[in-house]
Amino acid sequence: MCETGALEQELNPTNDSRPGDDEGHQSRFLSLPRELRDLVYECLVDERRRRPENPDDAGERSPVSPTTPGSIVYESKSPKPAMLQLKLCNKQIYHEIRDTLKNYVNGDTGPTRLDIMVKGSAIWPTWIKLPVTPYLDPTIQIDLRIFEATDFGSEFSTGAYRALWSLFNRLIFRGPCLIHNKDLPKPLEVGRLRFEIMLCFPTSVDDLFGTYRDVFERLEKLAYDNVGLGNVGTIEACLGADRRVWRLRQLPTGLTFASRINE
Repeated sequence: MCETGALEQELNPTNDSRPGDDEGHQSRFLSLPRELRDLVYECLVDERRRRPENPDDAGERSPVSPTTPGSIVYESKSPKPAMLQLKLCNKQIYHEIRDTLKNYVNGDTGPTRLDIMVKGSAIWPTWIKLPVTPYLDPTIQIDLRIFEATDFGSEFSTGAYRALWSLFNRLIFRGPCLIHNKDLPKPLEVGRLRFEIMLCFPTSVDDLFGTYRDVFERLEKLAYDNVGLGNVGTIEACLGADRRVWRLRQLPTGLTFASRINE
């Protein structure tokens, strides 16, 4: 058996394991050199998932407020990063993983990635690169894929905008597990929401530019409507070479002031 296969067997014991086997797997994993264990942790930090091709391919979902504008269609089961499961094995592994995560988050070596499909007034969020800490990376990369626009094909719907605003507030106040229903003791802080805009439906040239214009306006509105309620630093929107950034600055009065900046 190759080293990768043997290591995978150590980390993923079969279902017919006998009582006490878990301790044996942990002991064998800890017998590996620390450098090799660190490589395992680094691979798990970069764990990724396949994004759905379209809303019809989104898998089992649980819509929130499906009969009102601004529906958010969540995954029915929250994904469980392998890193977090391994972290719970024992105290030594927990501390080793914590050291890896400190370097990962502080070094901004690769932002967490969230795919959001937009169709009409509904959005389908899917974690592609999973959060691996109780807090969030400084940057969250968002692939904003638009599959349908309303009216004459050039309007990013008000319902979809409301769903986006609600989604990011839920993320900050309830955590990366988007179906979690209890508020966190302390809101999460996000340095930057970075949107990559993608148009995924046939359209004319006029409607193409109209849709992109409306999407930029909606993302700018997120900033001026204080998404995150003071817990988001900047919002960045990208479409090819067109890139715009807005800074959200909290005033002493508690209000948040948004302004477009050049970087």
